[in-house]
Amino acid sequence: SVLSCPPSGNSSTSCTAGDEALALLTYQHKRIQQPLHHRVVAGVHGKNETSLVECPGRGTCSASTCCPGVAASQGKTFPCAVAKPSFAGCEVGLDGLIAALLASLSRNEKFRLLRGTGWKEGTWDTLPGYYIGNVGLGLPFGIPSLNMHDGGQGFRTIDARIIDEVTSWPCALAVAATWSEDDTERWAVALGQEFRAKGANVILGPGVNVHRVASGGRNAEYMSGESAYLGARLVAPWVRGVQSQRV
Repeated sequence: SVLSCPPSGNSSTSCTAGDEALALLTYQHKRIQQPLHHRVVAGVHGKNETSLVECPGRGTCSASTCCPGVAASQGKTFPCAVAKPSFAGCEVGLDGLIAALLASLSRNEKFRLLRGTGWKEGTWDTLPGYYIGNVGLGLPFGIPSLNMHDGGQGFRTIDARIIDEVTSWPCALAVAATWSEDDTERWAVALGQEFRAKGANVILGPGVNVHRVASGGRNAEYMSGESAYLGARLVAPWVRGVQSQRV
């Protein structure tokens, strides 16, 4: 299957479902206005139910089909790399998929799972169009990249084109001041929805440092306040809410 790539400059191209260009922030501002349930977000687990990707070994698959068995899976069918973790329609589960992927990936492709990219060498600046952290871009078989982004209080605006598309949430300390696990989880669900809509599938947060020094310049970012107990109670619903959005 071939997906339509976002425009690049004045021309448009087409790309395969695993093309790394789909994972980059450069293109996300074009798509954020689409309804979330209609959007195909590359790099986030499970592109959609019908997009086809190559299976390790042979054949193609989608989020709702199995890959043909290979030697690494002992000849048994296994889930597609873009299937949801709950998909259970194959002869073997994730263990079979992982074995097949490891047997099919080249050494350099495996290295990409360990090496970050997107930073200007020797600086703290990101290259245009990248998230704060990018790992595993452009891997075959529909393997999603890790698109990591700041932060626990909202989506960091490193690209001027999305400034008017980013929500300015209350600081974490203000949310903690509600002493409400329910409200913290509701906030986290909304955070997760926004990060996923912008193509990020890992949030670099939350901040739960305890305020030992009242003049700490980043105290407002931490949901513990002066109480480690409060932070412990609120971090669980925060994580639960974010993960409910597959982030």
